[in-house]
Amino acid sequence: AIFLIVFVLSVVQSVAQDVTAVMNKDEVATRALDILGLGADDTVGIATTHSSITIQAFSDSTIPFLHDRLTNRPAWHVHLEGVKLSLPRLGADSLRAPARDYDVYLDDSTGKLLEIVSVLGGYDSSTVRVPTATEAEQQLLNHGEHYFALYEEPVVTFPEALKRAVGSPHETVLLFARCLLWGTDSLSARPVWIMDVYGGDYSLHAPKTVPLYQRNHMRTIIDATTGEFIVATNMPLAR
Repeated sequence: AIFLIVFVLSVVQSVAQDVTAVMNKDEVATRALDILGLGADDTVGIATTHSSITIQAFSDSTIPFLHDRLTNRPAWHVHLEGVKLSLPRLGADSLRAPARDYDVYLDDSTGKLLEIVSVLGGYDSSTVRVPTATEAEQQLLNHGEHYFALYEEPVVTFPEALKRAVGSPHETVLLFARCLLWGTDSLSARPVWIMDVYGGDYSLHAPKTVPLYQRNHMRTIIDATTGEFIVATNMPLAR
């Protein structure tokens, strides 16, 4: 595959406090592309017309259990516009999938992945509701699930996990991908990829009285060491 990557490297200080970054912008770019699977997997193609790298205070109000620990952490933000990850093993549909934007957030000093967010342009945001960290955490606790910490070095790459996720994640309008230590009341903590996708109608047997924003979410958990599929569920739900 041929990779055409044009970076507009404008490193912007967007937080009020002083932030001393240990990684330089070239290392950040390499790290982000490696996480997306572009450094080693030549079956993945990417073409992008605009990219940028900034440093900022990380903020995501939707990460259960870890929200308080991650909020305001200095982070590198790698933004890629017009990206098309071609994943042949997903079949012909992936080759026809539209280009997407990808945002990769990395800890500013360690390069540890905080999260990947991908958006399909032009979608109706009113049809998607992402539960807050508080909403999600309570529902996960009720089902005996826990997110313990970030996990830095998964054996299974992001593209490998993506191809195992339920809900056509390469076509969904909104994707969150996080590599975490996850466990349940009956399963010991293990590194996993957690893929939350929004935009399809996944609860086919749910009454139509159930709001669309509660039917168009699917969360898949993939073992980040073995690639084993663990579970797929539309929980947690926005209320």
